[in-house]
Amino acid sequence: MTDRTLLRLAALAAVIGGGLRISAGLVPAMMDAPSRELLYFTVDALLIAGLMGLYLDRSRELGWSGILGFAIAVLGLLIVRSAQMRVFGIGGYAVGAPVALIGTTLLGVSLALRGTQRWAAGLWLASLAIGHAASFGAGESWIPLAAGILFGAGFVAAGFALLSPGRAAAKAYAVAQSAQTVISTVTWLRSGCCLRSAALTCSDEISSGQTSDTIRL
Repeated sequence: MTDRTLLRLAALAAVIGGGLRISAGLVPAMMDAPSRELLYFTVDALLIAGLMGLYLDRSRELGWSGILGFAIAVLGLLIVRSAQMRVFGIGGYAVGAPVALIGTTLLGVSLALRGTQRWAAGLWLASLAIGHAASFGAGESWIPLAAGILFGAGFVAAGFALLSPGRAAAKAYAVAQSAQTVISTVTWLRSGCCLRSAALTCSDEISSGQTSDTIRL
């Protein structure tokens, strides 16, 4: 399986996981408890796969901010699924969801600063802002719902950006440009070597000629 195939699978996981995350905020009341848990587990697994694709696609460019955001996001999603995990007596979703959102936003902003995933970063920033407002006592019931929808929408946008044909074409063009630069450089170096060799040959011939003339004299 090629890297491109793995990346496309991760992109599809992000799109499907994000779509399910949006629907999970709208239809959980119509599902029984085991079905909800299965849905949430599937969503988190798909989102982790999507995060892996987002990070690995630009890992060489992201540096510490990228790997930190990725690690925090995955840790948060794992805490959400770990009911026994407690921080100051609070565990599960109440701790894991904000941690996952902060990490995802950090990864998204790191990508946006490098010219990609700007829509996803914007949606995650909006989700973080709304979630932050809720933590300061804004008790409206729509706030967690809106934050979750924006969070999921960010993954959908990120997945489609990874699948974009224009993105692949841009990469191919960049590779072609790099190859052309390398070829031009090699050609220039070879031309320089040939000119230097020709100059040395001429110099040797002149020196030999001068030596012959000296001997004749």
